Amino acid sequence: MHLNKIDLILNSKLSQRDLKLTPQQNIAVREAIVEYAIQVVDAYRSNEIKAVSLEAVKFFPSIIRGEIKMWLRKKRFQRAKRLAQERANLENRKMYCIRSSDIKYEILSTRDIEYNKKLQIFGKNVDFRMLSEMSDFIAFPIRQVP
Repeated sequence: MHLNKIDLILNSKLSQRDLKLTPQQNIAVREAIVEYAIQVVDAYRSNEIKAVSLEAVKFFPSIIRGEIKMWLRKKRFQRAKRLAQERANLENRKMYCIRSSDIKYEILSTRDIEYNKKLQIFGKNVDFRMLSEMSDFIAFPIRQVP
């Protein structure tokens, strides 16, 4: 089928220039066209392999960066949990650990929430349900028996 297309293209170009080829020239031209097509396909495949390899090489640093970010987030979260629990025990208030960036956590108490509502930093619709949904951790005060 491909040879039919090659013959059609070749005959079209020859007729446009009003040329005729001998049977040996016709075979040589068809072989040259097929050889060129094979080289182009091989070059395309090798470029694709190089592109896939390059993409794979670029993929590993992004995985490592993601792993480092997750490790830092975990460490910051553990620290925020510990600080929130200490503040909850000290202030005898519920504390919310809310992630404010990729690795940063804010610790807000119920008193902070009420104060920010008065200053109109938070809207009036901020309540414990919304904070519970947004929080990654909620620290409750632990009553210590004397």
